[in-house]
Amino acid sequence: MPLLLFCLLLGSLTGLRSLTAPAVVGWAAYLGWLDFAGTKLALMDRPVTLIVLTLLAVIELIADKLPKTPARIAPPGLIARIVLGCLCGVALATSAGRNLLIPSIVAVVGALIGTFVGTKPAMLWCCGRMPQTSPWL
Repeated sequence: MPLLLFCLLLGSLTGLRSLTAPAVVGWAAYLGWLDFAGTKLALMDRPVTLIVLTLLAVIELIADKLPKTPARIAPPGLIARIVLGCLCGVALATSAGRNLLIPSIVAVVGALIGTFVGTKPAMLWCCGRMPQTSPWL
């Protein structure tokens, strides 16, 4: 049950910030919280992977504030959030030694929830109706 909760939370994080959840998985692997030894995801705990994922997450955070950034519910962004959410669910399930299907589905549902629930506060912030210090963004 905690595995599915973490998959839902990481999926929701992916819906809000698509590259933050993979960076979180990379940090968890690097710190030894997730074990990918002997799996196809063994590269997740390498320092180079951690640096790349962290830099991508920071760049996404900056780029998402630019006025030319497309909406998070536009097809390319939505598909990316779904795929990355699924990959995070697969990573958690692989580390736990569990079946991959249910955790990946739960992570995809979380990504969809995060995407569509996070869209309204983001639109309010862009229109000036929500303070810039909002925890939703």
